[in-house]
Amino acid sequence: MYKPIYAQQPFIVYGNPYSIKHLKELGFKTFDKWINEEYDNEPDSGKRCNMITDELVRLSEKTVEELILIMFFLLID
Repeated sequence: MYKPIYAQQPFIVYGNPYSIKHLKELGFKTFDKWINEEYDNEPDSGKRCNMITDELVRLSEKTVEELILIMFFLLID
């Protein structure tokens, strides 16, 4: 998880619930403008996995232009 943080790349945490919340409490910025991080609040691992899969599918359906805009705004944010 720390490699994408260091590289300032978007990431999704498939791990323990509230991992994103803990990162934010430590002062890290996440990509909640572009990635729906609601999965982080789900204590049931099966449901959390399904929510992550749904989010990955949603992101995979973005056009190249939309992804370029996201990366551009990541660079200037």
